[in-house]
Formats: sequence, structure tokens, C-alpha cells
Amino acid sequence: MTPLEYFRIVATQYASMSDQEVQVWIGIAELTSADFSGCLGEERYNLALALLAAHLITVQNSTAGSGGAVVSGPITSEKEGDLSRTYANNVSSSSSSNPLDSTTYGKQYMSITLACVGAPIMTRIG
Repeated sequence: MTPLEYFRIVATQYASMSDQEVQVWIGIAELTSADFSGCLGEERYNLALALLAAHLITVQNSTAGSGGAVVSGPITSEKEGDLSRTYANNVSSSSSSNPLDSTTYGKQYMSITLACVGAPIMTRIG
């Protein structure tokens, strides 16, 4: 499957986006990520690109209109006249500083690519 086909399956909330617009985001994901194609194989790499594109779109949508701040956490209050919405702060002092942790798509991307990053291998002691 292509990254676009994976995107259509995993990111159903973006069904209204055109294929051309999604392809642009997939291209951005490819440019901004490490090249895991050799490590993951074609299918897993295409899925990883789709997940990263969905993550980038989600972050873009959550920062639009909020002065660049990520809107996160559950809604704690909402007013209909003159529309007002308040979100709980979803950041704890022990939270990760990894921006991929901010969306489910980012977490899934990290899960898939973790095998490529791995821990260093010790070849000798002393």
C-alpha cells in the first residue's frame, strides 16, 4: 500500500482532505523524518510516513488560531454565545519533551520506528 492509502485508513478524521493536500503532508513527513526505509521495509515505512503526516496535520490544526500554542486536554468549559472554550492543561511535570508524544499518531509512529533507533550495542567491556 502507498502512504496515501495507509493515511486514508488510519486518519479517517481527515477524510475531507483532498489527495493532493494529503500528498503534500506526506512529502513534508518524508522530508522531516529520518530515512527508515531500509530498516522498516516498504510497507512499514509507508505506514510510518502516513502516521507522521497525520501527526503533523493534527499539530498544525491544534495550533491554528491559538497563537502557536498546542491546544490539548479535555474541554473544561464551553460557552455558546460568542463561542468560548476552555481546555484543561494536559501537560504534567513528568511528561515527555518529545513532540511526537502530543498525538496518538505520533506515538504510533514512534512505536513503529523504535526498532530502527534501538539502543547502542556494547562490543566489549573495559
